[in-house]
Amino acid sequence: MPHVVIADNEPLVAEFVQRALGRLGWTADITTNGNVAFHLVIAKRPQLVISGVSLLGLDGLALVQAIRSHPQLTATPVILMSAWIGAEEALAAGANGFLPKPFRLAELEAVVSQVLNEAGPD
Repeated sequence: MPHVVIADNEPLVAEFVQRALGRLGWTADITTNGNVAFHLVIAKRPQLVISGVSLLGLDGLALVQAIRSHPQLTATPVILMSAWIGAEEALAAGANGFLPKPFRLAELEAVVSQVLNEAGPD
C-alpha cells in the first residue's frame, strides 16, 4: 500500500486528506508538527508528503527544504497547501505541487495524480 505523511495545523484538513487518500488505498501518518513530519518521512519513506505551510516546529517551506537536502529523500514528492502563499512560492521552495486552501476533493485528487505521474514509479 502506498503511504503518505500529512502535516497540517488544521486537524480537520489533515483528516479530510487522509480519508480521501484512504479511499484510494493509501495509509497515512498525520501530524501538526513539521519536525515530527520530517522524522516520519525519514522513518517511513512515504511515496508522498502533503503539508500545510503553518506548522509547529518546522514550517511547511522549511520541511520541504529539509526533505530536499536529505540524501535519501530528495526525490520524495511533496505537495504544499496554503491559504497564505501561492504556487510560485511553494514551487520555488522545492514542492512538486500546490493546493490553495480551501480546496475540493477533485482538486486534491488531481494534484496528487499529477505529482505522482511526474515523479514516476518508485
